[in-house]
Amino acid sequence: MITKLLPENVTENWETIKYAIREALPPFAQDTPDKITRILESIILGELEVWVYYDLDEGVIRLKSVITTSIVTDSESKTKNLLIYSIYNFTKGSREEWLEGMEALKKYAKANDCLYITGFTVEPLILSFVDSVGGDTSVRFIRIPV
Repeated sequence: MITKLLPENVTENWETIKYAIREALPPFAQDTPDKITRILESIILGELEVWVYYDLDEGVIRLKSVITTSIVTDSESKTKNLLIYSIYNFTKGSREEWLEGMEALKKYAKANDCLYITGFTVEPLILSFVDSVGGDTSVRFIRIPV
């Protein structure tokens, strides 16, 4: 089951969520001592959303994945997209779980007038999944240190 957490739910479970975010930061995140504090601030302000995928096992929540997203608007075209900022899996998910998560994100993106769900990855399994659901993996993210 996937659900979007409210900011207060994030702060109550911050240590686990912080670990997941830290392990899956995107390649463009600046490596500064206060980066996690800035990320928490973005979550509290509602600029970055936290989603969790979990199972209920005899009333006990078993966390499987933490996903962070942000609705970003291209400043020139004013096009809105849902950016997957990070994904961290505590356990390997099934294809059905990935599809359930993708459908939830699509529904959320559509409700917020987003054109695409976007993200950055070098993980072959994610690239393969995106290809299998009709996504485009041909675009490359580049970065040049300055």
